[in-house]
Amino acid sequence: VVSPITRANHQSALRALITHLAAYGLTADSPIRNLRPEHLITWPAWLINTRRLGKQSIQNHMNSLSRYLEHLRLRDHLPFTITEITRIQDSIRLTRIAHRPDQRLPRPISDGAIEALLVIARPQATADGRQRLTALRNIAIVLTLRSTGARVMEIAGLHISDLRDDRTAIITGKRHKERTLYFDTASWTAIAAYLAVRNTEPADPVFARHDDRSGQRSLPMTPHAITAVIADLARRAGINVTAHQFRHAFATKLYQATGDLG
Repeated sequence: VVSPITRANHQSALRALITHLAAYGLTADSPIRNLRPEHLITWPAWLINTRRLGKQSIQNHMNSLSRYLEHLRLRDHLPFTITEITRIQDSIRLTRIAHRPDQRLPRPISDGAIEALLVIARPQATADGRQRLTALRNIAIVLTLRSTGARVMEIAGLHISDLRDDRTAIITGKRHKERTLYFDTASWTAIAAYLAVRNTEPADPVFARHDDRSGQRSLPMTPHAITAVIADLARRAGINVTAHQFRHAFATKLYQATGDLG
């Protein structure tokens, strides 16, 4: 299923291709057998020189061209030999490499931003039991993300039985690899304060839901829910912060301290 936006992008690209082909005397009604490899191989240069497209737009147009060729192939309408198809595909590949968009380095979260999140997360004096639980949990989440560099999905999967007396936890991370999380004093203390006001079992999640639908059960938070907690705290603090930025902050500090990210 193709989204309306993707469909519109493909249509725009094909209109640009038709305009380019007009220079060769071809129109939308021309027989497909009149299409030659050179007509397609010269299209990227035409897009760059005539349309002044940026790198991402070039990538999108090459994707549309690949999809169009696949469309013709599936209907046995492709008027090219295997050698010609290889030439066109090589041209598309080289164009993509030459116009690969610049990768923006994500900005790590600052200490000031983390402090702002913690201020917002603190329970109000008038908070009831559930609101206080939620506040203590959110503080523990922020501090855990800061101190461990864990992925959101990893802390969502933490169980109380995973926590060790030496302030560590063994988790199964990406690609099913086991690794150790190391908690600092602040995050370990925050988790202990949060768990102290819950009725828990070893198999229960460390970070649980405290909404109306959870009732008295210890239901685990989803990665999306943890991400939403950070987003909500950031919105209320008036700052632009995402949960993933904690990992970049952790990696930056690790590299500054050791010169090694391994």
